[in-house]
Amino acid sequence: MARTKTTSARGRKPAAAKAAPAVPAVVSKATTAVDKAEAAVVKQQARVDAATKKVTEARSKAAAPKATAATKRSVATARTRLAAEKEKLVALRQAVREAKTSVKVAELKVQVAGVAEKTKETVSQFQDSLVAKAEADMLKAVEKFKTQWMATRKRLDTKKVKTKAVVVVAVV
Repeated sequence: MARTKTTSARGRKPAAAKAAPAVPAVVSKATTAVDKAEAAVVKQQARVDAATKKVTEARSKAAAPKATAATKRSVATARTRLAAEKEKLVALRQAVREAKTSVKVAELKVQVAGVAEKTKETVSQFQDSLVAKAEADMLKAVEKFKTQWMATRKRLDTKKVKTKAVVVVAVV
């Protein structure tokens, strides 16, 4: 009997399954449309292949020595059906191209919205930092003005005191 390994018993634990990033609804709708369009192209391609096969069969029957007018007409009918099926296929392929373009547009819109949101957040943070810096600068300026004003006031006060002392001494 062979022993089976248990990863949890020894060695590293198995890695946690990573969640796939959330796909916005706009992108998932566009992707679904692409899938549907591609499925329609595959079905139509099968119809074109069948019509091509009928054309080759009709040609071989019409080329036979005992070909009737009906078999010769069937070649023309098969060709017209093939042309119609090919036209439908061309239209469906164009629809696939447009659906893929809409997926890219949706992805770009989501990306632009994300960038705009990040930009708003960055601008808001920058504005907050400017406000905080302005407040800090204002406090510094007020403190500087206060110290300068106090020094000037002290000088003026000492001058006044000296003048008053001289006047009082002169009177006495």
